[in-house]
Amino acid sequence: MSESKLNTVKVLNINLNEDESSVQFSESVNDLKKQGFEKIQVTIEGSIKDLLKKSGYSIELFERIRTKQDLPDWVIYDLFEVSGKLKGTNIINRLKNVE
Repeated sequence: MSESKLNTVKVLNINLNEDESSVQFSESVNDLKKQGFEKIQVTIEGSIKDLLKKSGYSIELFERIRTKQDLPDWVIYDLFEVSGKLKGTNIINRLKNVE
C-alpha cells in the first residue's frame, strides 16, 4: 500500500501520567505486529501553550514570533528547544524574559 493511501486503522489514547502507560503502548504495538503490520506512525497531540508553560518559555515571545514569521507552532517550539545548543549566547534568558 502506498503512503498516500494510508488510512487510520487504530487510535490509541494513552495517558502518560498513568503507571502502566508504557506497558499499554508496548502491548498495543506487539498486537499490531502480530496482525501483520510492519510500520506504525505515532502522532503526538498536545497544547503548545501548555508545553511552553511547563518548559518555562515565554508565551508572549512565542506569539510574537508566530505573528511576525508566520511559522508553524512546532517550528517555533523547536527553535526554543535548540536554544540549549547555543551555549554562551544567553538565548535562554531572552526566551524566558521578553526584552
